[in-house]
This record gives sequence, structure tokens and C-alpha cells, in this order.
Amino acid sequence: EEKFKGKMVVIFAGYPEPMRLMLAGVNPGFKSRVTELIEFPDFDAAGAAELVLLGLKAKRLDIPKELEEGPVLTRLAARLVEAPQWANGRDIETWVRRVTLECAKQRSRTATPAILESTLTVMLDEKYKDDERARAAIGEKQKEVPKYQTLTAQQTERPPPVVETVVETIEKVQDDA
Repeated sequence: EEKFKGKMVVIFAGYPEPMRLMLAGVNPGFKSRVTELIEFPDFDAAGAAELVLLGLKAKRLDIPKELEEGPVLTRLAARLVEAPQWANGRDIETWVRRVTLECAKQRSRTATPAILESTLTVMLDEKYKDDERARAAIGEKQKEVPKYQTLTAQQTERPPPVVETVVETIEKVQDDA
């Protein structure tokens, strides 16, 4: 409505490529109605390491100086950042949670480099397996899914009688019984 013009904000959130496809694919005029796009860059390894430290401190775990001051945590975080389907904050939260659980299992309050390394290795194994499965599934779907066909003007005016065919088949089966 006109009374809401310039007073409404709608936020679409998602990963860049699927969002671009959504904006382009809904209908020709939709994209022109979205006047502002704000794209947030992915965290780099240093930013991810900083967030991991903040998360571990929030969990009240002790952090050895070598993790807090040296390049060890940044190198570990780089492995996560470079992994397939890197999910930024979600992956960082998952990693912090797994480190916290591993510390609890070991009855330790210290997030050691060994604990960070082992939990990250398990996460990366899962990510790479999931990525392989996703790629295989996409490959299967591309083989199975027929290409999209645009209807001609004649087909939109008089589509094929699909319902009539189904009804005739059902009636024939009932008559045969």
C-alpha cells in the first residue's frame, strides 16, 4: 500500500549465490524491488581464531599462552575456513562446543592444542564426507531431473488433458474388476 511506501524493510538472509538465484528467479520485477544488498564477507583465519578464543573464554576454559599469542590457533582455523561448506559463525560455534565437551570428558579446564586439533580433525572429516555425499547427490539429481521446458502459447491456452486420462484409466480398471 502507498501508506507503507518507504517505511517497510524486508530482510532476506542467506548465502550469496542462492540469494542471487532467488532474486533473479522469482519473477522479472522482483529483483528491481530489492534496492539494497549488503553482503558480509566470510571470516578469514585470523578472524575465526579470534572468535574461537572468545568462545572458549565464554565457556570459562583456560587457554594456554601458545594458543592465545602464537600462530597455532590461526593455522588450525585456516583449515576450517578452507573446508567445503565453510559456515562461518556456525562452524566456529560447533568447534567451540566440541572442544568444551572434549575438555569435560577429559576432566580438564584447559583447551589444549591437542584437544583443538582432535576436535577440528573430526569436524573436517565430517565436512569432507558431507561434501562428497552432496556432490554425488547433485550428480544423481542432474542425471534424473529432466530439463525445464517452457510451455508454448498454445499449451497455456489448452493444456493436455492429464486429469481425463487418469480418470479414464481408473474407470477402466474398475470395470475390469
